[in-house]
Amino acid sequence: MSFRQDKLILLIDSGTSSQVRRTAAKQLSDLTVKTFRSSRPGATEVKPEVLPEVSLDATVEVIPEVKPEVKLEVKPELPSEATSKDEAALAEVAESRVTLEGEVSEEDAWTDVLDTVAKVVPLLRSKLSDTRSAAAFTLGLLANSLPAWSQPHTSASASSSTWTSSAPLSDPIALPELLRDGQTLLASAGREYVAKPTGGDKAKRRKAMMGSLGLGDAVGWGDDVDKVIGEEDDEVTDQAQIPKGVETPKSTGEVPKDVFEGLSARQIVMLKRKKGNLVEEANKMRKLNERAAGSGQTTPTETPTPQPSPPRGNGALPPASEAVTIDPGAKARARAAAGGQVEPLLDAEGNVITGPSQPKIALIPGQSPWVAVLLEIVPSLSDPTWQARHGGGLAVMEIIRSTSLEDDAFLLFLARELLNLLALDRFGDFVGDTVIAPVRETAAQALGVTLKYLSLSGVREVHETLMGMVIQSWAKRGKEAEGRPKSERFSWEVRHAGLLGLKYEVAVRPDLLAEEVTAKAEAKMEVEVDEKPDLQRTGLSIMNDVVDAAIIALRDSDDDVRTVAASALLPITATLALELPHDALASLLDTLWDCLAEGGDELGSSTGAIMDLLGDMISHRQVIAIMAESSRSEGPRSRTQLISRTYAFIRHPIATVRLAVVNALFTFSTVPELPREWMSESLFRLLFQNLVLEERGDTRDISFSAFAAALEQVALAGGLEAAVGGTVEEWYAIAMTPIGGPLDDDLFLTVGKRGGHNVDKAMMAGDMSLVTMDVALQTRIAAAKALALLRRYPIEEVSDLRLLRKYLGSGSAHQAFLAATVIQEWAADVDARSDTPTALGQTNDAKPLTDLLVSAIEGPPPATYVEMTTILSRIASECQALLSAFAVEGKVSKDKIPTLPKRVDPLSASSATFSLVTAQTAIGAHFDALAGLLGKNAQKTVLPSLKDRQRKVMGSIGYFAVMKERYDVQVSAAIAGALVALRVMPSKFGPVIKSVMDSIKKEENEVLQTRSANSVSAFVAFCGTPFFTGKVNPCDKVIKNLWTFLCSDTSVTPVFSPDGSGNDGIITLKEERVQASKKGGAGGANKDEPEESEEQISMRVMRRGALEAFRAMARCFGGGLFDAVPKFWEGISAALLSSFTEGSGVDAADAKFREATSAGQDLVDCLTSLRLVAPELDSALFPRLTTLFPPIILALQSSFAVIRNTAAKCLAALCDVITEDGMRVVVDDVVPLVGDARRAASRQGAVEAIHHIIKALDIRALPYVLFLIVPVLGRMSDPDEPTRLLSTSTFASLVKMVPLEAGIPDPPGFSAELLAKRDEERKFLMQLLDGSKAEQYQIPIPIKADLRQYQRDGVSWLAFLAKYQLHGILCDDMGLGKSLQSICIIGSKHFERAAKHTSTGGVDSAHLPSLIICPPTLTGHWYHEIPKFTDYLRPVQYVGNGFERTALRPHLAKYDVVIASYETVRADIEELSKVDWLYCVLDEGHIIKNAKTKLAAAVKQIRAQHRLLLSGTPIQNNVLELWSLFDFLMPGFLGNERVFNDRFSKPILADRDGKATPKEREIASAALEALHKQVLPFLLRRLKEDVLSDLPPKIIQDYYCELSPVQKHLYDEFSRSRAAEEAGEAVADGAPGQGHVFQSLQYLRKLCNHPALVVAGEKAELEDIRKRTGVANIHDVSNAPKLEALRQLLLDCGIGLPAADKLGPQADEYSQHRVLIFCQLRPMLDLIERDLFAGQMPSVSYMRMDGSTDARKRHAVVQTFNNDPRIDVLLLTTSVGGLGLNLTGADTVIFVDHDWNPMKDLQAMDRAHRLGQKKVVNVYRLITRGTLEEKIMGLQRFKLNIASSVVTQQNAGLGSMNTGEVLDLFKVSAEPEPGKPKPAASGPVSASRILEGLEDLPPEEEYAELSMSNFLSKV
Repeated sequence: MSFRQDKLILLIDSGTSSQVRRTAAKQLSDLTVKTFRSSRPGATEVKPEVLPEVSLDATVEVIPEVKPEVKLEVKPELPSEATSKDEAALAEVAESRVTLEGEVSEEDAWTDVLDTVAKVVPLLRSKLSDTRSAAAFTLGLLANSLPAWSQPHTSASASSSTWTSSAPLSDPIALPELLRDGQTLLASAGREYVAKPTGGDKAKRRKAMMGSLGLGDAVGWGDDVDKVIGEEDDEVTDQAQIPKGVETPKSTGEVPKDVFEGLSARQIVMLKRKKGNLVEEANKMRKLNERAAGSGQTTPTETPTPQPSPPRGNGALPPASEAVTIDPGAKARARAAAGGQVEPLLDAEGNVITGPSQPKIALIPGQSPWVAVLLEIVPSLSDPTWQARHGGGLAVMEIIRSTSLEDDAFLLFLARELLNLLALDRFGDFVGDTVIAPVRETAAQALGVTLKYLSLSGVREVHETLMGMVIQSWAKRGKEAEGRPKSERFSWEVRHAGLLGLKYEVAVRPDLLAEEVTAKAEAKMEVEVDEKPDLQRTGLSIMNDVVDAAIIALRDSDDDVRTVAASALLPITATLALELPHDALASLLDTLWDCLAEGGDELGSSTGAIMDLLGDMISHRQVIAIMAESSRSEGPRSRTQLISRTYAFIRHPIATVRLAVVNALFTFSTVPELPREWMSESLFRLLFQNLVLEERGDTRDISFSAFAAALEQVALAGGLEAAVGGTVEEWYAIAMTPIGGPLDDDLFLTVGKRGGHNVDKAMMAGDMSLVTMDVALQTRIAAAKALALLRRYPIEEVSDLRLLRKYLGSGSAHQAFLAATVIQEWAADVDARSDTPTALGQTNDAKPLTDLLVSAIEGPPPATYVEMTTILSRIASECQALLSAFAVEGKVSKDKIPTLPKRVDPLSASSATFSLVTAQTAIGAHFDALAGLLGKNAQKTVLPSLKDRQRKVMGSIGYFAVMKERYDVQVSAAIAGALVALRVMPSKFGPVIKSVMDSIKKEENEVLQTRSANSVSAFVAFCGTPFFTGKVNPCDKVIKNLWTFLCSDTSVTPVFSPDGSGNDGIITLKEERVQASKKGGAGGANKDEPEESEEQISMRVMRRGALEAFRAMARCFGGGLFDAVPKFWEGISAALLSSFTEGSGVDAADAKFREATSAGQDLVDCLTSLRLVAPELDSALFPRLTTLFPPIILALQSSFAVIRNTAAKCLAALCDVITEDGMRVVVDDVVPLVGDARRAASRQGAVEAIHHIIKALDIRALPYVLFLIVPVLGRMSDPDEPTRLLSTSTFASLVKMVPLEAGIPDPPGFSAELLAKRDEERKFLMQLLDGSKAEQYQIPIPIKADLRQYQRDGVSWLAFLAKYQLHGILCDDMGLGKSLQSICIIGSKHFERAAKHTSTGGVDSAHLPSLIICPPTLTGHWYHEIPKFTDYLRPVQYVGNGFERTALRPHLAKYDVVIASYETVRADIEELSKVDWLYCVLDEGHIIKNAKTKLAAAVKQIRAQHRLLLSGTPIQNNVLELWSLFDFLMPGFLGNERVFNDRFSKPILADRDGKATPKEREIASAALEALHKQVLPFLLRRLKEDVLSDLPPKIIQDYYCELSPVQKHLYDEFSRSRAAEEAGEAVADGAPGQGHVFQSLQYLRKLCNHPALVVAGEKAELEDIRKRTGVANIHDVSNAPKLEALRQLLLDCGIGLPAADKLGPQADEYSQHRVLIFCQLRPMLDLIERDLFAGQMPSVSYMRMDGSTDARKRHAVVQTFNNDPRIDVLLLTTSVGGLGLNLTGADTVIFVDHDWNPMKDLQAMDRAHRLGQKKVVNVYRLITRGTLEEKIMGLQRFKLNIASSVVTQQNAGLGSMNTGEVLDLFKVSAEPEPGKPKPAASGPVSASRILEGLEDLPPEEEYAELSMSNFLSKV
């Protein structure tokens, strides 16, 4: 369970959405309950669920995966009717889980539960609101779902010592003392703004540390302490937070680690309520205790017994965990002094011995486990950080409402803790214009829940405390408060908190509100079991108290107090109306009205709450009766006077207040019993003004509803003429004011005081820089709807018909548009009130308007509009300036310059006014005439600039034409819409259709375009009614044009091109890269991104309009859409069905697209159209859509990327709306395409579709995750790079859902076959997540060898990788049979593939050859090994010269295994990369460790379904090599090279030389551990000593030699050169360097071997050596101590002895020992042959193999040496003989020199120490003392340490590999690296740093949880 539990807790903490977090919480709860019940089969059944369900589309139910730590065995009992199938199912469940051996105790079971709870509790402190809420929700689910504690309950009075210290539990809260002594709680303790310590602070800390060790100021001591006091110690942590005002004690004496140590609980309470230095006060109390106890003589070794530390004055905590002890032996000494057995605390190496971990939350005897949990949470209620207090309050609330705690004393304890929090909390956040106190609000809610279960005496205490907080009788205000302590001054926050508590008190305990509670309670007790038996009380009148408190608060000067006072009464308005006496109720009403009397604070938000309360109360008959009393008809308290008080707030600056006002007016208007005399002209004027001025849509909507309701009521009462008759013309004048022009102040009614903030200033002034065009249009349209509403009622005083005719014929585009809109809205209103549609346009009321509309639509548009005046004035000034420039610049006589009219009137045709014709004449004829008058010089110098001006004027004239067209479109579309609404058409439909279609096509304003879209839909509907009289139905053409418009935007509908470059790869990848680049710019967006062009805007507008039209049609026709509009179905299906006809395949369709581009584009358009409109369609049409799935699946396999992309997006959109049917198709038809090996396009399309489906469905994809994750996991190593990259991205999304998958129900509609398939997928996944469950693989072919167990395990591991399309490194120790294991898995997979092909005949199982790449030395070895172990595989060597390989290449497919050398692959990679291979095996795969080589690049181009790398030494020099290996196996898994280098390589190398700081060593260790975990499941390594008990040991000995005089002379001479310094630096860097440095190092290595290697051929140098050393022959063996040592070693082995020295049978036979001699350089082998063997040991028989040996003969050399014991020695170079060879004929290995890379030496020595070796293998390494070689050996040790840290014994098998982390490992590789946190700034706190802290505050929507409605839904 632990793995899944941890994943669920992680999701609770970091889920992508609140839904994901809550789903994880539900599953964690279910998992915990299942585990609890499985451990206690006889436990009480889970109580019924009372919490809100968490579901996706159905109830979430967990399929448990229970793995308790104890091994249990239980045989499930089956009913008698159980079938064998049931038994098998239960047996399978038993196998997949654990069996129970015996029932565990209830305490143990609850201890496991508390362990889980302890992991959730820390999340309550998270800075994320979602995390805190989810954690609290989890605790509530657990508390509700787990069985109740069955053990006897001990009352608080009897068991209080177990969870509280002393008497504070019984003390009620004393508010004055608490406020005086308590620490107020703000947002945080402020520690985040403390400056970091300086260097001087470090020095003081160092001195203190040395002093604590008793070292004082000893000279030179403590110099290295700074390494201990690292930078991380400078960071202020939560554990080290110090309350404000607390100073560090200056005493040098020992300070207790716990400030409260040695103090009683009462003293602790007193101390916590004190101000000042807590430490000093605590020390004083301790001294008093010592004196009282006579302990002044206490010895230094005595220490006071630590006491539990309560959180604050009114409660206590269980004993805290033991303090951290620096001296690990101190406890043992203390116990020894007390006597008894003493257990050791330190092991033999001095490490601390840790016992078994204890649960963080311990059970309390006699108490429910939830008491222990709550005691763990309670301290957070006084935490300095507001998030911790908020989380604690949430948790207390959730647990209390979900459990049945019967301990009234404990509930009272919790209530007091919450009251403390309410009184001391001061944190507030502003949401809009209202303060929100999330901590106090949550604490009040938790208190309310607690009160629900608290006894009446406890309720009384809490109630009295809350009333005390509201009244604050001790507090002084005003002048009386001056000079007094803060605790004695009035606090609005305390009153605010008290009112919050009262609000939730009355919400949860309405049973206590009535006057006669006792009598009612006694009556209820007889029938209600749940009623508490302690309802006897006297003098408790909660309702009166609450009302009194509310009245006091409503008169408070603080706006937030008034707000919460009103909201406190809101839940109980019905009770108030029913129970309050008439006078009290009237008084309350008067108080509320009085709050509105003065107009209030213009920025105050309380008015909104008061309005809401009034509106709610006015709906009750008792309140209506008061308002309807005759005494309220006249005077200052009359209805008219009271209600008119609200008018002053109707344009309040705060939006919520304005909304509350119109809500109240709407309520007043809809109460039928309320008299109507208050509904005057002012009401209607203000409501109409609200429609014109209000920017918020919700307020406008309620204003319109109030206007309509009031209009109806007044009309019924007969007062309509008086109320609105005199204002209609003014309203028309307001609405008809053109947008952008100022509104006439005289037409508006102003109520209330003037001045202050004017919320309507921008709208009144027509300032379009502050008001958007959309808002302005919406307000005018709302006014038009109100004017249309007036047409319901005849008003004699005004003729709206006359007004409409006037404005329809107006020269203003806005007035004509709005008049048509009024008519359209009137027609819509008539339709809404009529049961049957009518031809409204033919009625008498509409006929005059209809004639006007028809003539307007049929006639030409006006030449211009009034709105064009501004533009025309600008053109006039530009024209005049242009003509004047001829006189000024061109020196043309002024009398020649034409004079233009100064009066500008766009509507006038008079020649005396400036018009567009005048402008065209000015820039045309006038300009040409004046240009002819210019002189020759002016023609050259002045005319060009004049023409530039001419072009500018032409641009202005062009803009005039554009704006004219826009106004034409707007007006004509409105007129056409009105005609459609009236159901009247002109003689020809063309003008109407053109008008609305032009608006769809060109209208940039979305509001107007949406209205035209609705008109198009209405027109299509009209054409299907009897009122349509046309001969030809134009709808088909309209629909066809709309489809064209919809697909016109190339950013949404791509362009199909059969020959385009975009047909390769996956378009989604390219799109996401573009999006990422946009987000990557400054500020989250790329500032260099080009703006939309005119063409792009036009296409976007057209698409949007068409989509709106189709959306309107879908709403209009519903399920009958396809029948009513056949062209609609044709637009989304015709191209699909014609492209993929029945029986035709993808190839045929692709051929058709290549021949006819239009066919391909039609398909793309069809898929895009279907994607865009599918979400808008009625669900009744979905069955018809499912018939399109088959052609869409075929389109996914197209060879054209653009078709695949559109098909993938289309399929995702369909799955989004038809999830069940769509996902069934995905599982059946798309998932198999993911593994289609024959078509890369099919894999690309399938992965792209899954990618878009996961993005579209998000968490709704949970039921289908199992079907998708394993196939996608396999594609993450696909040979096709685009497929691989997109699979990685998709997998990152899928893997987050895996922990949630087990808790969802069966996918609806899935067949039994699919459900069985899902179970099989789950089984596979469980094996992946738990390697111990992996089954032993059965090799299906005969193997001619007896496999050892570890080899069978290795084959199982390889089969495991193959099953999940994973790839890995088999890095067993040299000689353990890696080749044999590889042959087994290759043969098995070939066999299985062939068997599948025989049964299915599918191309996905057709024969594919496998490729083995190895060093040239081993090609023959592999070729002979394969038939040696199996007859099933046919191998072939791909060797020879280029001609021979070319001839062989066409026949490779006939073989099963192709064996090639690395060099051959590099040479022929162009051809070999075109072949699809089943397996690609790299033997000695570390050869590609350098990613920059051509060889590595070539090998990585090989395409294979399975990739395997064999290497005994995967890491040789540094961990960067591992990246290159994985770049071949699983590209991208370890990130790119730069990321890997930064994350792993650099930190590890920083620790190379042993001089790293402790922090660097820690970072290096962490990097090593992280890398080890990352690659763990993909490396299998077993050591010989662990798996081969019969293998003889290997003994490695270093044989040191001294330099000869010649060598010493040369070495010293070199060491004095500059080259020596550079060489030393290179050695320190751990690499041999490059260029001349490499040559220097090579010189030293050669010199250590033999001086002849460095001076041979240098006659002058040889002569100098002879003179200095007296050496005559440089080849004398005495000059090369290594040769002498080698000679001695050979003689010791009995090799090279003279015949006379050989004894016994050895004299006639061969030596007992045989030797491998390895050298780095061939010249050294030459010297051994010539100087040693030929010169001094002629009897030695030997063979030699180095780079000059023909590769085809090398296998023969090995065979000969192994089979002929007469050969004593095999001479080899390490590079040639050290890889892959089996040389078990030798038992002694001698290294003459050594490689920088230790793995090469290890590889070489294990040529002899491997399977088949019968003798002990002795390895001798010849090392020249005091030289470079010692450095090399030290470097080898570091590299070996690194390699062994990355590849450990945890890699030895599936069971220890943590394969459960495989999914997370890929998740890491699929996601970008998180950004590095910014270092904390030091120094003083700046304003900007303080503002940065505001980011921790939650967004406004997160406070929705605090609403009363949400709270009541829970309780």
